[in-house]
Amino acid sequence: MNKLSMLIILAVVLCMAGCCGGGASDSVKLVPAGVDLMVDINIKSLLNDSNVTDNIIDPVTKKKMTVDEAFKQAKEKTGIDFSKLEKVQIFVDFPMDAIASGEKPDPTKLVAGAILTGTFSKDDIIAVVKKKTGTDPKPVTIDGQEVYESPDKKAQITLIGSKYAVIGTGPTVGKVIGLNAGKGEAVGAEMTDVMASAPSDSYVKLAILLPAELKEMILKKAPPQAQLLEKVNNLMLTYRKISASNYGLSLTAKTVDEEAAKKITTALEGLMGLGKMMAMQKPDLAKLMETLKIESTGNIVKITVEIDPELMKKAAKGIPMGK
Repeated sequence: MNKLSMLIILAVVLCMAGCCGGGASDSVKLVPAGVDLMVDINIKSLLNDSNVTDNIIDPVTKKKMTVDEAFKQAKEKTGIDFSKLEKVQIFVDFPMDAIASGEKPDPTKLVAGAILTGTFSKDDIIAVVKKKTGTDPKPVTIDGQEVYESPDKKAQITLIGSKYAVIGTGPTVGKVIGLNAGKGEAVGAEMTDVMASAPSDSYVKLAILLPAELKEMILKKAPPQAQLLEKVNNLMLTYRKISASNYGLSLTAKTVDEEAAKKITTALEGLMGLGKMMAMQKPDLAKLMETLKIESTGNIVKITVEIDPELMKKAAKGIPMGK
């Protein structure tokens, strides 16, 4: 398969997933063990929200698009019918060696990918690739599963039945196929528990586990005020609709103990006060800062902020706050 065609498919699919976005998904059983980052994006819920569908911007022309126009464009480029897409689950096993050395991760070892849940047609996807390249893509077979890959072996895609599309590095797709066949180990309880702690109506959920090795690497170059990160075990970021007119962005940190949570809360409150002072000359930012709340319960620290849809519209158009 032509390398460019595969990368086009991967880029469009992942970009659409990242720009759109609750509850646990069946696809979690296909996520390999050892991942440190996981994102759940509830596409179906987002597409039922008029504040989202009425403000879709073409990434090239920067002009507003209708949902149907966006779906048509996406299908022409990928062969995927996004109107039948329900959820996207993205996951990464942090490449510690690469992070430590500052070098690019080795794609033959990196576990990173996405599982799309919906209804997919292999024929439609292959037709798009054939149209772009002028050749029939030839699959390889892994555990009886057809897999299409780029010539450099860095990216692969496969369909599991008509319900899941799996995109990722070679090791990733191989592990997912193995899990679907009853082989290997799925993501562990720590990650699934963090994901389950988020509100079930969240549009987007992002969980990050912070192993000691990673924290040590980060803190070597971090300023003194960031050293409290050493006391944080994991983070959960959620984005959801909290009222008819507003959305909520929430960051929750699970710390090693209650004392650590109190210290982090105190430090964040100081930063919040400074931020409010700096925002006084920017009405939009000042309004946003007024909704910012920080609280701690036991070993949990939670930061929440309300987001007005008007700010979302400005952001979509690239208009800075206060303009």
